[in-house]
Amino acid sequence: DLMLETTLLKAWCQRHPLMIQADLNTDQLMELMEKIQPFGIHLQGGEEEKTGFKSFEELDEVFERL
Repeated sequence: DLMLETTLLKAWCQRHPLMIQADLNTDQLMELMEKIQPFGIHLQGGEEEKTGFKSFEELDEVFERL
């Protein structure tokens, strides 16, 4: 049950400085962050296009909304 999981995550976040990482779109991530209020989030860019070169364009919307 998603509601139970969200409630449990929120309780944990209130007691401990938890960081979350989830494969969600920006809207889903913002909604989850608002509901559970984690200490932080872990974001990861896409695959390396070549050695030492990685694009973070897919994270731009998350950064703008934060």
